[in-house]
Amino acid sequence: MFTVIYNNGAGILRAMGDAQTPFRILIISCCTNILLDVFFVAALKLGIVGVAMATVCSQALSVTLVYLAISRSQKERCIDFDSLRHGGWQTVREVLSVGMAAGMQSALIGFSNIFVVRYMNRFSTSAVAGIGIAQRLDRFIVLPAKSFGITMTTYVSQNLGAERYERIRSGKWRCLVTSLCVTVSISVMVFLFREECVALFNSDPEVVATGVAMMSVLVPMFWIMAVREVYLGVLRGYGHSGVPMVLSLIGMVAVRQIYLAVMMNRPDPDIRVIYYCYPIAWAATVILLLVYYLVVRHKMKGITVP
Repeated sequence: MFTVIYNNGAGILRAMGDAQTPFRILIISCCTNILLDVFFVAALKLGIVGVAMATVCSQALSVTLVYLAISRSQKERCIDFDSLRHGGWQTVREVLSVGMAAGMQSALIGFSNIFVVRYMNRFSTSAVAGIGIAQRLDRFIVLPAKSFGITMTTYVSQNLGAERYERIRSGKWRCLVTSLCVTVSISVMVFLFREECVALFNSDPEVVATGVAMMSVLVPMFWIMAVREVYLGVLRGYGHSGVPMVLSLIGMVAVRQIYLAVMMNRPDPDIRVIYYCYPIAWAATVILLLVYYLVVRHKMKGITVP
């Protein structure tokens, strides 16, 4: 619950144009977590329980700080149940119409990964470990792209509200170029040092070989994720959340599961099928989203060309 409240509070601050305060709060929370880990585990000898306590305490601190930051910025209480009771439910419905679609998309894509694990388990333990490490590195590399997508949703919404339509189109292209540059730069670094990156998690030769092989397939395709997240952000900023959610599920879940079901049901399945199921799903999603964007763009104020 602390994480949920903090993420909402940080989103409010960013929507008001303050991106620095959530970042500072996050740094304070992370440093507190590290110090409490040392105190609870090394000093008090609480073990795993101490790690959990440190995490919860640092998250509670982040919630307190974000509450104070919003209250100070608005010069009123951050949470006001009276205003919620008197007309606030319309705002709640509007937020849910956008947020629930994005949340359901993430949840269902995460759930579909369970079925990917089922196919992974056909291979050796070391191979599964190598794939798992590659997946962790994957999440690290795509984080900036996801951040740019969230930024684009806020940016589009702000300029729509201010009727600054001319800024939306230029902002979309700049955000897309920036996201691509950052993603490609990180990808190049990881690709050059992919063996060292995998070895940070596990130095077993077979694990490293599998992780490096998978990263060699994934890393050159991460730019697709940058395109996907920016266009998702633009569509959500304009209030188009339902259809993009469905299209993302078709690409990330349906296409990937069909591909795996066909390719892994052979007598001697190749582990590279697991590697390729990810970029195939990314590409399918981007194609579907771009087609939808081209269909609805004439309804979007400020965007007249792709």
